[in-house]
Amino acid sequence: LGRTGAQVSELIFACGETPGMMSGDDIETMTKIVDRAIKAGINWFDTAARAANGKAETNLGNILKDLGHKPMISTKVHLDPANTKDIPGQIEKALHDSLERLQVDKIELYQLGNWIEGTSTDLALKTEDVLGRVGAIASIEKMRDQGLAKWIGITALGDNGLCRRLIESGRVDTAQVFFNMINPSA
Repeated sequence: LGRTGAQVSELIFACGETPGMMSGDDIETMTKIVDRAIKAGINWFDTAARAANGKAETNLGNILKDLGHKPMISTKVHLDPANTKDIPGQIEKALHDSLERLQVDKIELYQLGNWIEGTSTDLALKTEDVLGRVGAIASIEKMRDQGLAKWIGITALGDNGLCRRLIESGRVDTAQVFFNMINPSA
C-alpha cells in the first residue's frame, strides 16, 4: 500500500456512506458482513469521521471488538476550510474522537480527506493550510510521532498539480485515488 510496505488484500472494506453498509442500525447484518469479509481475506477497513457523523466508525469499532478481529484500519479527517485558525487542535481532537469511536489506541493510516486547491473553497483547503508549518500534514505528522497513527495519507482530491506536489514532498505514505464501480470517474 503506497510506500507503507503493508500487505493489503486486493479489496478493502469501505465503511463510507456510498456503500451504506456500516452507517445503519442493523448491527446483526453488519456483524455478519464484517465477519464474512475478514474470513474471505479482507484485511483493511477504510472509514471516515464524517461517514454518517461518526456512526460508521462507532459501528465498526463495536463490531470488531465483539468479533475479536484486528484488521488494519484507516480513517480520515475533514477540516472546515472556513475555520483554519487551529488546524493542529482540530486534527488532534478529530483523531482522538475517531480512536474512541473505533475503540483502538492507534490506527494504521490517518488521511487528510479535504480537497486541495490553491485557495480555500467550501470543500478545499488552500496549499498553506495543508503544507504550512502549522498545516494539516504537520499536524498529522505530530499525531504519527505520538504513536497514534502509523502512516499518513491524503485522498488526492482537488488540483492535480498540488496533489502531486504533496505526494512528491515525501510527507505522505499513501494517496487514495477514488475509483469505484458506482462512480468510475477517477
